Amino acid sequence: MKKALTSLLLLVAIATPLAAQHKPSFIEIDTATYRSYLHKDWDRIITVGKLGLSNDIDYYYLRLRIAYAYYMKKQYRQAIPYYQAALKFSSKDATAMEYLYYCYLYGDRFNDAERLVRKFSPALRKYLHITTNPFTGLSLFVTYATGATASEKEAVNLIETETVDGSQVLQNSFSNYNLNLNHKITNSVILHHSLNLLFKDEYSVAIGNGAPYLSESQVVRQFSYMMAIDITPIQGLTITPAGTYVNYRIPIFYDYGAGLGKNRSVYAYNTHNEGGLSLKITKQAGPLSISIVGGYSYMNLSNQITGAGSLTIYPLGNLNLYATATGYYHMQSQNGHSLNQVIQSYKLGFKVMKYLWLEGYTMLGDFSNLQDPFSGITYNSLELYHDFYGANIYIPFSKIGVSLFGGYRNYNSISQFVPVENVFEGYNNISFKYQSFTGGIIWKL
Repeated sequence: MKKALTSLLLLVAIATPLAAQHKPSFIEIDTATYRSYLHKDWDRIITVGKLGLSNDIDYYYLRLRIAYAYYMKKQYRQAIPYYQAALKFSSKDATAMEYLYYCYLYGDRFNDAERLVRKFSPALRKYLHITTNPFTGLSLFVTYATGATASEKEAVNLIETETVDGSQVLQNSFSNYNLNLNHKITNSVILHHSLNLLFKDEYSVAIGNGAPYLSESQVVRQFSYMMAIDITPIQGLTITPAGTYVNYRIPIFYDYGAGLGKNRSVYAYNTHNEGGLSLKITKQAGPLSISIVGGYSYMNLSNQITGAGSLTIYPLGNLNLYATATGYYHMQSQNGHSLNQVIQSYKLGFKVMKYLWLEGYTMLGDFSNLQDPFSGITYNSLELYHDFYGANIYIPFSKIGVSLFGGYRNYNSISQFVPVENVFEGYNNISFKYQSFTGGIIWKL
């Protein structure tokens, strides 16, 4: 009875402004948090537990109770430091490791989850159904996009440019096929492979050696491969070097023919090889994920150096709500000419219902020749991207496992005649819009 009364008095004291004047004892903190645990009063556990920590009362069960309270509130990122602290008291405790593992997974810290697995005992691995399968993820996406209208194509007029070698294109349509595969080298090193096949149908005008030509439909075939390596030397820090290779072929026509049944002939293919390198560092800090990246690329006869930073916040400590802001400083150079571009992107994602997530995003700022180190997308078309916006939908069948994906983008772009000698001095600007639609499947293994 006396202990119950003491605990009750402590709870009352905590709930009043006089709490700051009361220095609780170990017994009071332990009793109050344990009783709150029995009554599933998660908020009270957190309040009392933090009061104890602020008064130098710190021990394994207190950390475990606070962590579990956050876990039950689905505030997984907030629970992480308390489970980590509990493991400092008992480094091989299976309970703390199990819940920390799920906090990493549900808090969008996959690399930390994989790194933690190496500390699991065989019994814990078996209990959590963790296999030795080195593959961690597989995804497949298909994208189709529309193109410019007939009136926009009619606006292309190169009569006054026949003394300048260069080209101008307007998109008729494109289809893109993307395959991604992730696998482990060790629990701290994960490789990401991305293969892309792009078939882009373009309305193209060009000047070569003073001679103009027009192609109402030329299909550019592009293959690209990207490999990124996530290296997590310590929990909460991931270093990601990445490299991209791009190969595309542009058909050159010489015979258009005339009359029924006579088609144009392909004289040759103009083949281009491009690529880039980048290094990204990501730090996890409570509800925040902070990334900085630097990269170099060579696209469309010019060199690019890109610096970028990204901040993602998970205000609820989970994937039910998250927001990302990213800024890029993109510098291009060619034959003594240069161009600097400032780009912004924003994303907001949230849970609509149990098996439905939505994302909205936008990218702003006139840019070109960009290998985006965050999305992995290569923007190497001759067009100038003014802005785009879109939405994604995710339908997961479980917290980890198979998800369906759908995406939509609306692009506002500018077609330019791009001179060979100075790709930054484009002219004959034509604004055009088009949309893309993506569908796919994501499988976390």
